[in-house]
Amino acid sequence: MDALESDASDVKPYLVQYAVTNQTEWVSSNKIRIIIDVLPTNLSLLPIDNVVHTILDTLGFVAQIDTSTSDSLMLLDIKCRVVTAFCAVLSYKQVIEIFMQKPYAPIIAKLSTSTDYLDSVRSTVPNDLRVFNRLHLEQYYLSLDRYTRKNQTVENKLDIIHNKNGWNKMSIIRDPIILQYLSETGSMDEDWKPIASKSEMKFYKKGRLGNDEINIISLPANDNLPALEECGMKHKFKGRVRIINGAGDIQYSTFIPDGIELNEGKWYFCVKFPDGGAAYIGWATKGFNPPQHDSYGIGNDEFSWGFNGKKGICKNNQSRGSFQSHEWGEETVCGCGIEIDGTNTNIKYWLNGKSLGTIFSHSKNETIESEIKTNLLPSGTFTSYFPAVTVKFSRNSTNNGIFEFIFSPEDMAKCPLPKGFKPLLKPKLLAMENVLVAYPYSAYLIGNRIQQYFYTSRCAKNESTDKKTLLRDFINDEHFEVPFNADTITANDNLLRLTKENDGFSLSLDNQQSLTISFDFEIVPTDETANCPNQLDIVLFTLDDATFSIRVCMNDINDDFIDETKIHRQRVVILFQLNEQVKVYINNNVQMLNYCHSFDPKTNSKLNLRLLPHVNAGIRNLGIWKYILLEEHIRRLFTYGLSYVAIDYQTLNEYKKQLNTIKFKPEQKYFTNEILVPFNKPFEKDLWEETKQYIDYDEPNYFKTIPNTNQSVIQLFGNKTYLILNTANQVWSEYTLILDISIPNFPIEKSTSRSETRLTLLTLDTESEIYLTHDGHLHVTGDHHSSSTVLLNEYIRLLISVQQNSLQIYANGSLEIDISLSDDQFATKLKRIDLFRELDATKNTTNDDQLRIECRSITYLNQSTHILPSSMKKLIQSAEHCLDQLVAPLFSIVSASLIGIGYSEESIKYVMKKYNTTNIYFMDKILQEESQRIENIFQQEQQQKRRNVLTRLSPYDENGTLSMLMDTGNVTTDLSISPLIFEIDNADDNDTPSVNEWFYKTVRSVGIRDKLDDWLRNKEMNNQLIGGNPEYRHLDLAQADSDETEFCNKFKNAMATSSHYIHRQIPRKVYIHSRTTCEYGLIAIYARYAILNMLNVWCNDDHSSLFPLSKFSDGDSVVNLLRSMDHHHTHTRMFVDETINRMNVLVISILKVELQDLLKCVINEKLTVEIFNRKAPVIFQLQKLVVEESIRFLTEPSLIDVNNNDEQISMKQSNLDFLLKIFHLFSDVLKDFTMKNDNVDLVIQLLFPGIAIKILFDLFLLVPSHLLKTAIIDLFTILIQASENFKLHDNIHNFTRHMFIELHVNEMYLNSFALKYFRRSFTHLELSQTEREKQLVSSLTEWSPFMKDLTIALDLINILTNKIKPCQWPEMFFTESKEVLDENLALTKEMVETAHIHFSRTDDEQLIKFMNQNMKLDENSSSNELVIDFIKTLPTDSTKYASFSSLCNIPSVFIQTRVKFFLLLNIFLIRTLPSIDLSLSPGVGFIVDRIRSIRHCILFAIKSEIFTGALDKTANDSNPSNINFDIVKASVAAHPEDTMFYQAYKQLKSNASRIFRISTDERAWKATYVGMFSNDQGGPYRDSVTRICADICSTRLLLFILCPNGRVNIGSNRDRWIPNVFPPNRSIPTDIKNQYRFVGQLMGMAIRTKQYLDVRFPILLWKQLIYEEATIEDIEAIDISSFAIINKMEENIRKVKTLNTCNDGDVNNNGDYLFSSIMTELTFDVVSSTGQTYELIPGGFRIPINTANFEDYCMHYRQYRINEFHRQIEFIRQGLYSVVPWANMTLFTAHELEEAVCGKGYIDIEMLKRHTRYKNDSASSQRIQQFWSVFSEMFSEEQRKLFLIFVWGRSTVPYRDEDFATKFTIASLQTSGDVDKVLPKSYTCTFTLHLPAYSTKEIMYERLNYAITSCSSIDTDGRMN
Repeated sequence: MDALESDASDVKPYLVQYAVTNQTEWVSSNKIRIIIDVLPTNLSLLPIDNVVHTILDTLGFVAQIDTSTSDSLMLLDIKCRVVTAFCAVLSYKQVIEIFMQKPYAPIIAKLSTSTDYLDSVRSTVPNDLRVFNRLHLEQYYLSLDRYTRKNQTVENKLDIIHNKNGWNKMSIIRDPIILQYLSETGSMDEDWKPIASKSEMKFYKKGRLGNDEINIISLPANDNLPALEECGMKHKFKGRVRIINGAGDIQYSTFIPDGIELNEGKWYFCVKFPDGGAAYIGWATKGFNPPQHDSYGIGNDEFSWGFNGKKGICKNNQSRGSFQSHEWGEETVCGCGIEIDGTNTNIKYWLNGKSLGTIFSHSKNETIESEIKTNLLPSGTFTSYFPAVTVKFSRNSTNNGIFEFIFSPEDMAKCPLPKGFKPLLKPKLLAMENVLVAYPYSAYLIGNRIQQYFYTSRCAKNESTDKKTLLRDFINDEHFEVPFNADTITANDNLLRLTKENDGFSLSLDNQQSLTISFDFEIVPTDETANCPNQLDIVLFTLDDATFSIRVCMNDINDDFIDETKIHRQRVVILFQLNEQVKVYINNNVQMLNYCHSFDPKTNSKLNLRLLPHVNAGIRNLGIWKYILLEEHIRRLFTYGLSYVAIDYQTLNEYKKQLNTIKFKPEQKYFTNEILVPFNKPFEKDLWEETKQYIDYDEPNYFKTIPNTNQSVIQLFGNKTYLILNTANQVWSEYTLILDISIPNFPIEKSTSRSETRLTLLTLDTESEIYLTHDGHLHVTGDHHSSSTVLLNEYIRLLISVQQNSLQIYANGSLEIDISLSDDQFATKLKRIDLFRELDATKNTTNDDQLRIECRSITYLNQSTHILPSSMKKLIQSAEHCLDQLVAPLFSIVSASLIGIGYSEESIKYVMKKYNTTNIYFMDKILQEESQRIENIFQQEQQQKRRNVLTRLSPYDENGTLSMLMDTGNVTTDLSISPLIFEIDNADDNDTPSVNEWFYKTVRSVGIRDKLDDWLRNKEMNNQLIGGNPEYRHLDLAQADSDETEFCNKFKNAMATSSHYIHRQIPRKVYIHSRTTCEYGLIAIYARYAILNMLNVWCNDDHSSLFPLSKFSDGDSVVNLLRSMDHHHTHTRMFVDETINRMNVLVISILKVELQDLLKCVINEKLTVEIFNRKAPVIFQLQKLVVEESIRFLTEPSLIDVNNNDEQISMKQSNLDFLLKIFHLFSDVLKDFTMKNDNVDLVIQLLFPGIAIKILFDLFLLVPSHLLKTAIIDLFTILIQASENFKLHDNIHNFTRHMFIELHVNEMYLNSFALKYFRRSFTHLELSQTEREKQLVSSLTEWSPFMKDLTIALDLINILTNKIKPCQWPEMFFTESKEVLDENLALTKEMVETAHIHFSRTDDEQLIKFMNQNMKLDENSSSNELVIDFIKTLPTDSTKYASFSSLCNIPSVFIQTRVKFFLLLNIFLIRTLPSIDLSLSPGVGFIVDRIRSIRHCILFAIKSEIFTGALDKTANDSNPSNINFDIVKASVAAHPEDTMFYQAYKQLKSNASRIFRISTDERAWKATYVGMFSNDQGGPYRDSVTRICADICSTRLLLFILCPNGRVNIGSNRDRWIPNVFPPNRSIPTDIKNQYRFVGQLMGMAIRTKQYLDVRFPILLWKQLIYEEATIEDIEAIDISSFAIINKMEENIRKVKTLNTCNDGDVNNNGDYLFSSIMTELTFDVVSSTGQTYELIPGGFRIPINTANFEDYCMHYRQYRINEFHRQIEFIRQGLYSVVPWANMTLFTAHELEEAVCGKGYIDIEMLKRHTRYKNDSASSQRIQQFWSVFSEMFSEEQRKLFLIFVWGRSTVPYRDEDFATKFTIASLQTSGDVDKVLPKSYTCTFTLHLPAYSTKEIMYERLNYAITSCSSIDTDGRMN
């Protein structure tokens, strides 16, 4: 079969042959992308006159045709192709300029925002179109095109109109999800529904973040694992892991759902083991990242918890607990649940449905019993979790790595979803709005439960034989007698069978003026019907004596209402309208009957019909309406039927079995149903079953009507009567029972002790009873009793709340008993509750004629809670309070059908509350009758909400911005309606905590009722929080190439969605609908690409002029275009390389120009609407949009949660993301003015008026995600830092300050990683405000010690980095100096100010170097003694600092003061650095940026301690890999691939990031020299590293080149190697990128192992590795002539300008003369460090330099020079940071980083001596003295390095004494013969030199020099030859 015609989702229909490898591969359409390398012809260069105008005009003419008024698909297709052509031809600046002058130019912008076109054809996205983007639309279009080409005949047939009486003119498309929902049987399982409404979906979404779909991935990613297999019965997905390991190694692989996190609630999943096996099952949180090596998986770290049933062990960070073994046998299913609730969080397990109990609970919770107490909150209070399974598969075993995830409760039969838990699988969303017919008055024979078709009730036993069959009315209980029973219902179709022999279905109705009757029927095939299969004449119904026949079309394929699953089903509607002919609809046919309906209540009060008399047929879905259905509702009825009524009935019925209030009607004579029945005999199960069916003769005796009320009460006399409450045949372990009872007398017993008498209230068994004693106290079995007594002869409300392990009893709201229980002591194991039953009659001897107890109502709920909500507390305070609202069905239950009919949620809630009803039929009736009134109410309410928002905003509108941007006039009020306005969702104000009033007062003002904890919880669906300490984080190279991770994830998901489509046998209407939608969607997308293409060409070709966007239209249309293009960039762009949002770039440029014009104007005159709109139309329209849409959000906060991925929605509804993007566009514009210091205050006033700040703050309160909240707070920080005059309003400032304090003082929030970014943003904001206010930290008593220390440190940093402004010395700094030092050594303001002016940056660097060499400051220095001792030992004579050239001229007293200053600064940093996130990139956090700015002032010991700790925490334990080196091939190195470097790179590149994370002195690999006999004990490894370094700094590779100074042998740094240069406009080849990364990984290895690299890179490279900016001086240090030319040119220009100014001022002419006469050949290009010439800007070779553009040229030239190696160094940095945690490394200086990688730049001879031992010799012997003399005096630095290579295999010594792991050994070499001819020997693995006793020092030099230069190869790892 043709693959293109396959329905499979993973079909691969295209065969691709690769040009390079010549291999072929079948691929899917997702893998194919068309790239056009050859641009189309430049029309402006064609030799034909006006050809460009002719072509553009032709295209423009077609593009302007209004296709919405035409049905021609061909015309629409031509228009689509025309827009594609525009995209191609508008690729040249000249053509674009011509096009933009055309009157039809705006059509491109209009087409790009063409959702109106889609609306004009009532188009919606086809159900089978998976993704609305270019790739999918094109593939969908191709599928439709293939369909039309192959199915022409079918298409023509569909055009024939068969039925001239057809009434339906609309395409009928049944939503498969709605059909599935309507086919489901009702369920009361509130924990899971396979299909859920929007309101129900909120329940399932609560606490679940991330991806909607479940996609299993391995962690870490492992491409070598086999593909996942499909599993599941109901929920089919790729969730079966099948690993059969053939490698023979034991391995562990962990699997998780991708991108799903849970942060609150109870969640559950299962794992099935088809063949048994070994696996750990559990939960993990962010920070869990298992490496790819043995024995590591779930439970092996602090971020995960796992349980292995086979071994009976659970693990967490090496904590273990043993259990009875539950092996993972064949077909075993293990369930794993987590309850997320702060410190109450715990993890439970089930095995094959049996609970194994709580395995893990949080260590700080003592109330929960578990096997293991551990920290379940590693990321703080708001820790989020995800499921994980680690499976083990081992040597030579099969089927050990097989398991299946189970996420659907429908597939959890063996280990069901526990009550109260939710599955990770989200239900399908039921988008059932405005599609159902209105609720009928009566409905019969509906739904799928045949047993419910007939009504049964309890009856007297003697009546049972004559019991009549009643057909159930599912709505209004108008059941009627029928001669049918359940046996007459067909099993397959649920049809009531009618035969030719009977008189049909008899229906007698009350006659009405208007009446609608509907039913479905099917003709039963007979011999008669077989002869006429297509058409049949039947009697449809008889009415009185009249008979009405109709012709039925049996197989009309063009009937829109034919259901593929029920092709013979006929749907009928009969309309009776007073004085009009009866109209009959049968499917798509309609006809009038020759009968006029009449209505006279006196003569024809009944309408007697017989449906389908004498017809072999089946009938069902009978509905009756007391009015005429409109054709729209008939269409709905025929589309989806009446199943929803049955679902409502079943759902409500099930609900009432779980939650209900039983009250008794006046004059009631018997118990109405089986839920509650009376007993007066000892209990017997058979008797109970009988009582549930039959009424006992004495039941009337139980009821007493209360006078003047509408209810009765139950009275129980004597001690034998009691009631039985049926618990719906379920065991309830947690439930609530509310009894309204009256006690006439306390129990008294004469013959027994008073203590044993009782009146029993509730009985489950003899061990589980609640009763009343003789003294009126409540008692519970186990001698638990109340303190107070019950009042007699008064109704009391008794609430009994039962949980698994506890029980509470309230009497009239007062808690009387609160006790712990043994597990499930009060569970309803017998599936019933006995009320008021006396098990022992001797303990209650009430006489039969004496009233024992009276009961007014019984309320039961199959749910319970230990802590009652305040709303329930109010209800139970008195028996007079109505309990209906407590047991009222959930809104989601009663609203689903009403929303389906077309009513809004607000109107439904309004009717529910006003009429206190949950009767769906009644609500539908009211909503129809009062629709206009309700609509007016809500319009008035919306107006009032809007007025409230404007009133709240007005105090902040100081400049009248509101009135300028929108109409704020008063909205008229309809006084007849306004009194009915109320808040639908009433919150309980009594739940407001008394603490944090500042928070609740603020959030209540915008309608938020959340508690602080809930408000702080991040509700972002794609939470990007990374768990664990940021200090320990490494760069993930898998994501290193992505600049836009979020978009790449979207792109990856979109590309993973199959774009293969296949269409077969679709109706013509559906085809037209799909094709039209496709064409319009592609037109809009192609138009956007045309605009993007024009912007790209314009920007690349011309940097001086703005793109004429105004040509497209006015400001308002430009905003719509901006909105559309933003939606494209965010949601529908197809390629990762579309990283630049060019529309944003353009708009920012426009805003800058408009602002300049506006600033010039408003300086001299008042800003008015006219001036604003004329001078800055785009800013004006954006401001207007911001205000209007913000007010819409503030008026209706629910809009914030609306998903606006659908373009048709996002273009017309408020879009919060777009709104905030506008604010950030404004902030980007502000930054440009801030840098220029150009009218910043006025710019802020124009872009961010006071009203905008208030709007932003209110949005901050309302938005659900931390990402959006922090974006707004960061914006406030930017504004504060931009201008000293900008202030937040006092109310806003008060809130932010209190929130800042709460986040830092409240330990729960302070330790939460989930609040990390949130806390950081508030810290930045508050510190910015504090600096502004110059507020003393000492006055901030509420601040934490950390914040006080940080503020002092920042003040000191400001002083160090800014010597222009007067120093603001914090007083607490001097106070602290007295505490750290003593009174004698303490600093004063005068001392530090005087000393401060003597020190430059160079001086400070040398002083810190002096301090690093002479003191140590570490965590063990808890006292201040070390600091004081060091200060006391400081030299008082300046000459003592002679070795530090900058310090020797500074008076020693100032040096001493400066030392004290630095010591105190570093003490503050010691206190604060552990709590600061140093992982932020430059420019993201100003605190980190400022600390980095003084990295040269931080003592090395402090940095080293923090960094070393992070290295230790992240070190891996792994055996070194074996690496084979062909050193013979490497010595020749004919190709780069032959080098030692490349050999290592090729074998290590895939795992280097993990392998190199090893501890100090460990080897990263074992070197095997091919063809040699070396056994690597360390020497070959070190030698291989040395050889690799030699390759790096050589021309054998393409990575580095000698710097220009070295190549021409001038200037400094001639030995330094710089990254090779690649064309700036082209990507660096991937293999070269990865080689640069490998260089960085080797650096990381060197830092970790102290195996230093002998590489010689310039300082600019080391600077950029730690995010320190390179300077022009750094460039000149490697290329002394790099700026010589432009410096000289600039000097000449200045001279010419000065000369001409002195003469006649004609500067430009003479300046141009200079260029035209002297530098005529200069253009916008640059000669790179490799000597190649590149364009500085596109087309730069053709742009000559002149006076006007010279400054621009110099700017681009310097920018290129400084960033020449940026990409290459970035790749090196990526590699480095993938091996070492990079956060703290940015505190090191460039020189410190170089020494950490390369060691000292020289051999420290004295250090080497300190770590040398002499074997059988001494340091004073002649031989040893000769050696050290040769080494120190005669060897050059290069010879010393060669010597180290000879004896140790490395060229450097460690940086510090403590880094020496191996001592240098010098041993005597015993020889025979002439000792002076013997060479020394070395053992590199032990760092040993065997040295002969040469006769002279000169001979020793000669022999050693020969050995180190000529004997460099390793054979065995013991000798060098």
